[in-house]
Amino acid sequence: MTCDRSACRLTRRRDGPTLASPIGDGFPSPFPPNPAEVMKLKILVHQAEEGGYWAEVPALPGCVTEGDTLEETLANVREAAEGWLEVSATRTPPDPEAQLVEIEL
Repeated sequence: MTCDRSACRLTRRRDGPTLASPIGDGFPSPFPPNPAEVMKLKILVHQAEEGGYWAEVPALPGCVTEGDTLEETLANVREAAEGWLEVSATRTPPDPEAQLVEIEL
């Protein structure tokens, strides 16, 4: 099961452009995201034995969530990943001798 990129769409409202998410999270953005600031993560979504779904982000160890519906699970995993990244940024002290380098694949 995968989340198709085509499910996201740019819609226009009277007050300007709004980026609609595939799950309709209800938090419209006034501007489309800057491609340089977007992070894409692979999400593994599983059907739960007791019903509903659970999801994990392999790139973020321990980032796991669940939901009754696929839409709820995707909203929860977005929130979990954002929280994981926030906490990670505050817990990882910068190494003064390290050099930050970004690469594109």
